[in-house]
Amino acid sequence: MKIFKIALVLATLLLSACKETPLYSIDGTATDNPSSVVRVREGSMLLRGLDGKSWDTSKIPNMFSDFLYVMKPGTHTLWGMNIQGGHPLLLENLRCYAINDVELKAGVVYRLNEDKEAVRAILVREDTGAEVASGKLVDQKAAYSEGCNWK
Repeated sequence: MKIFKIALVLATLLLSACKETPLYSIDGTATDNPSSVVRVREGSMLLRGLDGKSWDTSKIPNMFSDFLYVMKPGTHTLWGMNIQGGHPLLLENLRCYAINDVELKAGVVYRLNEDKEAVRAILVREDTGAEVASGKLVDQKAAYSEGCNWK
């Protein structure tokens, strides 16, 4: 019985590793051809706006799953905010960043991260880990406040 449980757990892990990562278009771009679009994964930051517009994240079925945002290639401005820690005694301020005028290439997967020590947002290529762009802090508020003001 114990071997059966171990086999079941291993099979579940293998199946979940093979599933496709869901793609969510944030600018109306079709998601059926990944080589023709830009894909952005949230790392240690949450992506919350593109080219001066924020969007309703309630349309994403599971915010805690692994997914990729999809957009058209070209020059974009990305808005991001740090991920708030969940510990009530170690509250972190909400930090909001803008990465302005970054050239994003089709077929590339990027990851959005925060460099807490340097207080900046970083966009890296997932395939090489190379930093593509960085952005500066544009707003900071008390922990779990109403949201970012990028303007």
